[in-house]
Amino acid sequence: MNIAILLTCFNRRERTLSCLRTVYAQFPMDNARQEVYLVDDGSSDGTADAVSREFPDVIILHGSGDLFWNGGMNLAWKTAIAQGFEYYLWLNDDVTLYTNAFKSMFDSFMKGRKECGTNPVIVGSFHEVGNNEHAYGGFEIKKTLWGVRKKRVVPTGEIKRCDTFNGNTVLIPDSVVKKVGLLDPHFTHSFGDVDYGYRCMEKDIPVFIAPEYVGECARNSINQSWYSPDVTLAERYRRLTRPTGCPPGEYFYSYRKKSNLFAGVIALSKLYLRLLFPDVWMKLSRSKSGE
Repeated sequence: MNIAILLTCFNRRERTLSCLRTVYAQFPMDNARQEVYLVDDGSSDGTADAVSREFPDVIILHGSGDLFWNGGMNLAWKTAIAQGFEYYLWLNDDVTLYTNAFKSMFDSFMKGRKECGTNPVIVGSFHEVGNNEHAYGGFEIKKTLWGVRKKRVVPTGEIKRCDTFNGNTVLIPDSVVKKVGLLDPHFTHSFGDVDYGYRCMEKDIPVFIAPEYVGECARNSINQSWYSPDVTLAERYRRLTRPTGCPPGEYFYSYRKKSNLFAGVIALSKLYLRLLFPDVWMKLSRSKSGE
């Protein structure tokens, strides 16, 4: 089997190198040929040179700094597709993979295909760094008049169905790419991964999480987020509207696309309320979760 591993990076050289070390530790795998495609989106910290020295087989593509995650992954994906692979594996460069993570995902693929009679998408789940808390993975979704509710799907030792997913690591067979396509270019950084899950749902493509956690990945810190109550409103707004924040136009587009216009308006209203009153929003969230 032929596998293209797709990553994009920007100015976190040591994290990228560390991630790649865990990638190459997965191989050799039985009957597997892999190629790694890494988009360096204008890094100024020498990431590309360091990767070339340590991993000369990595195919490095260069961006000008305005691709971000969605654009960088699409560039890697388009380049890999031109070469023709059976499988494409998304991977964030800030993850640490456990031993046999890829094997677990391919074993899950085979089980899912046997269960459904068609090629599924497989999602890898991640612990928070340093503990066993769930950080990223798959979601169940429920559409309501007010929008979409997501519930995490946590590994329990068996493959489990989910509806959509975070893009930290996702195994996508070529047959799915032919039906669904690439990431929606309307998105810059966020939203594209979850949106891809919805598009799989629309095409009746089954999605499973692997039975065990496949690695560790640090969750984004609230102190650096656009809804941190510890910074001024002006700073929160700046963080919100930057490409790596939660651009309101893209946020509205994502909700309207997966639900309806009314849901998009409601979601956008909640976004601005959270921006204006982060303390109140956090208290309400804690009370709903029973904390």
